[in-house]
Amino acid sequence: MIYILAAGWMIAVVVLMLGVANTIAMRRIQERFEELTRPLSEIEELPLTEELEKPFLERVMKPFIERLGYAMRLPSEVAKQIDALLDMAGRPWGMNAVHFIGLRLLCGMIGVGVAIPTFVVVASILGRPQLALLASAPLPIIGFLIPVFILRRYAKRRVAKIKRELPDVIDLIVLSLEAGVGFDSAIAEVTRRFRGPLAYELSRVLAETSHGRMRSEALRAMAKRLRLEDISLLVAAVYQAETLGTSLSEALRSLATQLRQRRLRMLREQAAKLPVKLLFPLVLCIFPALLAVLLGPAAILFIEVMGGGR
Repeated sequence: MIYILAAGWMIAVVVLMLGVANTIAMRRIQERFEELTRPLSEIEELPLTEELEKPFLERVMKPFIERLGYAMRLPSEVAKQIDALLDMAGRPWGMNAVHFIGLRLLCGMIGVGVAIPTFVVVASILGRPQLALLASAPLPIIGFLIPVFILRRYAKRRVAKIKRELPDVIDLIVLSLEAGVGFDSAIAEVTRRFRGPLAYELSRVLAETSHGRMRSEALRAMAKRLRLEDISLLVAAVYQAETLGTSLSEALRSLATQLRQRRLRMLREQAAKLPVKLLFPLVLCIFPALLAVLLGPAAILFIEVMGGGR
């Protein structure tokens, strides 16, 4: 029965891979047909040397991952969730939802490629197909889920870095406003002096406003991308100052003070949790070594004395 289940599982994986390959092949045929039927005036030739100068990931892997992503038809809600997570992470390597799904499928295929020899090796060494199936079956699922965990961790680190940089950025904006420059010029000064995700987001806001988008809409789009309460407070302060005609520098200064106090409270909470977090490393790693160093010579002497007495 175990061998039948293992064979059925492998056949299902092979059928899935053949289905994906068939979908990719059909899409390539459709793209090739569209390319051949395109008018000559619309064709832009790319020199071969320029194409070969591109990195391997951009020249080969990215189109392959994109085709895999198109083979997987996503619901619109799932695509929106993936786009939101990619926006929080800053869209690493220029990925969109299609690229990310293709990357997950590729990692799942790699997991399948690792699972099959793992099953064969474990079954041949231990002679237990049940253990081999248990050891190899989760590998494709793990490969399919690893990109999600990595992307969430990357987005979490990026948002934490933005939270750390925000009070200093607001202080520089306040100093620039008090020096007599405009808000856009103050943001441009921030993008020149800072290097990081927050400076990148503010430079994106400047680029959108320079292309005709309203400043309030660009700031709201930034807050929607990051989904961070501190950024929402910054956008609300700017919008309130522009709508009511109040002092923007005073509002931003009070916001910077509030954010610093919140960050100080967070640091104190983390410092209070530190003794509890250090308990397990102390008990499992440091105390055994310390006891071995302190009681080891006494134990050796006791064994020698007892052996000599015999």
